[in-house]
Amino acid sequence: MTNQYMQVEMFADEAPITPTNLNLVTFTKYTSTGPLSKSYSVDASGAVVKQAAAQMHTGIAERITMPFADFAEALNQATVSQAFGYGTYAPIYPDKVSITIKGKENLEENIISRSKDHFTYSGPGVLMIDYDPCEYGKPFTPDELLAALASIHPEIAQSAYIVRGSVSSGIHLQGEASNA
Repeated sequence: MTNQYMQVEMFADEAPITPTNLNLVTFTKYTSTGPLSKSYSVDASGAVVKQAAAQMHTGIAERITMPFADFAEALNQATVSQAFGYGTYAPIYPDKVSITIKGKENLEENIISRSKDHFTYSGPGVLMIDYDPCEYGKPFTPDELLAALASIHPEIAQSAYIVRGSVSSGIHLQGEASNA
């Protein structure tokens, strides 16, 4: 089985980095007690089988702030038990908290749920877009997709961005055509 994983970093015209403008991004990195990424295997008949995941019931949430230029490498370093969320929890909590299911929180012990009760979106952040081409039309290249989005919201054209394939991008058996 092969994954034609693609990563291309692209940045729009950015302001020069200065002590007051570090192009920082803040997000939450979740580390679960189990896998958060789907996995693939080959069954006895030789077919590719997808196993869904992304069921986080307990684990750790870590608030991370870093230069956007380092964000692609952070994505690359994530393990199958890690996922990124783009909302953050209140600054009254430490940078690392425990995660539990809603209704089992213990705020005094910094145990919160991954719910709207504890996570918000504010200020500059990350917008993750998952683009799946339509089988009936011409697929967009990354530049064409960006242009289409910028035609709706022009400020997008001035944003820093990363283009990369998803975890499942291009999964196929060797010798067979990729689905990417």
